Amino acid sequence: MNGARHAVVLGAGVAGLLAARVLADHFARVTVFERDGFDVEGMRKGVPQARHLHGLLDGGRTVIEELLPGFTDEMTARGATRAEALVATRWYVGGLRAAPAATGLTSLIATRPLLESLLRERISRLSQVRLVAGTARGLIGDRHGVRAVSVTGDSGVETHATDLVVDATGRGTRAPVWLTALGAEPPAEQRLEVDLGYSSRFYRRLEGQLDGHASVIISTGANGRGGGAVRVEDDRWHVTLAGILGDHPPTDPDGFTRFAASLAAPDILDLITRSEPVGDAVPHRFRAPVRRAYRRRAAVPHGFLLLGDALCSFNPLYAQGMAVAAQQAAALRACLRSGGPTPDLPARFYAAADKALDVAWQLSAGADLAHPGVVGPRTVRTRLTNAYVARVHRAAHVDPHVSRTFLRVANLVEPPTALLHPAMAGRVLLRGGTRAAAPNIRPTGPGPLRASGPSPDPRPSIPSHRRPISTTGSIDRRRCSAQEEPLDMDSSTAGTAVAEQDSAVQTALIQLFGPEGRPDPYRPARVLREAGRLHQTPLGHYVLTRYEDCAAVLSTTAWSHAEEAAMMHPTVSPEDAPEELPTSFLWMEPPDHTRLRNLVTKGFTPRMVTRLRPRIQELTEQLVDKAMEAGEFDLVEMIAYPLPLIIACELIGVPPEAYDQVHQWSQDLARGFDHDYTLPAEALKARSAASRGFMGYFRELLNQRRRDPKDDLLSALSQVEDRGDVLTEQELLATCITTFVAGHETTANLIGTGSLQLMRNPEAIDTLRKRPELVASAPDELLRLEPSVQITTRAATRPITLAGHDFEPGEGVVVLINSANRDDAAYADADRIDVARYADPMNPAKKHLGFSLGIHYCLGAPLALLEMEVLLEVLLRKVRDIEALSDTPPYKPNVVIRGLAALPTRFTAV
Repeated sequence: MNGARHAVVLGAGVAGLLAARVLADHFARVTVFERDGFDVEGMRKGVPQARHLHGLLDGGRTVIEELLPGFTDEMTARGATRAEALVATRWYVGGLRAAPAATGLTSLIATRPLLESLLRERISRLSQVRLVAGTARGLIGDRHGVRAVSVTGDSGVETHATDLVVDATGRGTRAPVWLTALGAEPPAEQRLEVDLGYSSRFYRRLEGQLDGHASVIISTGANGRGGGAVRVEDDRWHVTLAGILGDHPPTDPDGFTRFAASLAAPDILDLITRSEPVGDAVPHRFRAPVRRAYRRRAAVPHGFLLLGDALCSFNPLYAQGMAVAAQQAAALRACLRSGGPTPDLPARFYAAADKALDVAWQLSAGADLAHPGVVGPRTVRTRLTNAYVARVHRAAHVDPHVSRTFLRVANLVEPPTALLHPAMAGRVLLRGGTRAAAPNIRPTGPGPLRASGPSPDPRPSIPSHRRPISTTGSIDRRRCSAQEEPLDMDSSTAGTAVAEQDSAVQTALIQLFGPEGRPDPYRPARVLREAGRLHQTPLGHYVLTRYEDCAAVLSTTAWSHAEEAAMMHPTVSPEDAPEELPTSFLWMEPPDHTRLRNLVTKGFTPRMVTRLRPRIQELTEQLVDKAMEAGEFDLVEMIAYPLPLIIACELIGVPPEAYDQVHQWSQDLARGFDHDYTLPAEALKARSAASRGFMGYFRELLNQRRRDPKDDLLSALSQVEDRGDVLTEQELLATCITTFVAGHETTANLIGTGSLQLMRNPEAIDTLRKRPELVASAPDELLRLEPSVQITTRAATRPITLAGHDFEPGEGVVVLINSANRDDAAYADADRIDVARYADPMNPAKKHLGFSLGIHYCLGAPLALLEMEVLLEVLLRKVRDIEALSDTPPYKPNVVIRGLAALPTRFTAV
């Protein structure tokens, strides 16, 4: 602790008091100014919302317990109620009661004044902290930083020099005005106008009410109404009713009761009609949640930071405010411990606090935007999330594992991705269908599980023509957590749990996108294709199965590839995308795509590919000779990966000493092409590290080529020009990474799976020996049968009717390349390998979709085909027998870019 330092905290609410606790470990003096003073008991004037129900989510309670050990026990001793959520409390979502489950969550239930009074008492015991009555009037400093604060107190206006000012004055913060007055840049604001109204009243508690449960929460339904009743100190019920978008509950007794009767569940109505009121109902209005954030870290002034509601105020319906304030205090503590109270502390704090804020804002803002009347940006991610959450709510009614995880996410104990874990997504997929299909469950605790009367979904269903798309999550029964029993996903289970579609279709969707589908995704794809042209999964995704429809989507600019990043990688912010997802023109549309592809084509010319043939021939001969010397070997390790890896490295200009590193980065990026929500945390971290590693490596290599150009693609791209237009550094680097990953990973997969097809069909090898002229076209047939890129996505750019469905602009589809390429309507005997299928130029087969179609046709297709062609020629000339040593070789877990992990093989020389 630095004995010379002084910190000032403005506001002695929950956020300010927790901030003072953290600062006391690092500052000699901490002064807390509170405009309401510290002699007030009960409801403070500065906190009008204190008269209404407050919830301390367990994600915040645990932080407070760390900062103030024994806090939970002290609260309980003073009359607070402690209960395990979902065991001794009730939650209704979508008009359905969440299934009782052991959550491990502690609900600490009390009024706001009781909680604040204990916090003040505990903080006042700290010798470094002084609590002072006073109202902040402004900051003193300049645009670079704050060095003092002006406060009006008992002695008039005073100036207090300080090393740090923490603004915890809540939603009414004057920080934007103060910073502007200093010439500093205020943080940007994001608002969602919800116009929320509360009415709250206390009631005497009667023994046995709510069957002994400590609380009941009824989430806002489709009508925007909700409420809660919690058992608080002095043996009372604290009841709050709420309505959004101007539909506010009345405060008169009859109106209050009528409003309670309109909720999706009868529990609160039953309680208030059987209990004696204590005092009158009181109202409160909340206009809008507001999030403040600095877009540029360099704009953050030194010596001043916002914390709590001053930084981000949430819709009170979700009870996140106190918990997130505690998590911000924890972030501040971590920053102080790691770097101390340095001038850049505010910038470091905002970066750390954003992680907690992102999660809570995603949950609350998404729920707000599910109500059509709330004005705000509804991105692809928001609409997709809301459609999924509606199904989570329904699944939570029948499945304790879902209800447990849902409530742990809502309590900010687990991240939202816990609901998208493959095993959990499987439960939601199969058990989150229509309510009519939901089976009854046995209660594990007292009380009714389903509300009587109508049960509106709290998030209005998005009409089918408005639902966005993302790839379906992979379902992995083997990865259930220790608390989860494996989910039975056979067709009989699907048939009872899902009413919207045929059980065979549901099972096929699960198999297609799950790990069990990696060895053979074509069997479930056939089920889908034969069942219909277009399917919608319970997650709201549309899936195209047939060749003509898939080809139509890929071949026209009426369907855009530019939304794939938003659909597939929602965890990556637009600001981080250039470093996290360097995709070049892959996810662009005209005119940007046209400009960039034209420039790249000038560097990556057909002549350059043709010049590579002798080198490909030489390298292939070497690799095959080495494999034959081994006798038995892994074809993936010894041929499939080294061949395209070395060629790609030599093409771009990567030296041999870097081969192993770029190979690992390439694999990590290829894995990361799957949907973010289906990837484990380590895969997301590996993708980020690989992308940033690639960017840094190629940036250094580019600088070398600019100083000393070579005969390679990197040098060529750095020099291309089209009527004065050149590639920017970011574009050039992204293009190199995309070219490398596409040219390396997909070609390696083609070699591996194509070789396995030939081993399983020796008659095809015999045909190639008898008709060697077929070697040039055979790679296309191998790629048709086993496309390296199995699926892709597109979004409509205008209103389009396809497969009997009216798509609106921005609405997307998953294109099943693996299904389209085996459509019997497009190819005779489509599941059979026919190495002569593409040999007749006068009667060619339909172009397969393995390289896509239209403007996004793969730029590296000629190189991939050439490498496979040369390999076939060498094998036929040098090897007599090609034998797979395993009937079930392992596959990588990748869904989008599919390939073998290993292929034990035996070569017998001619």
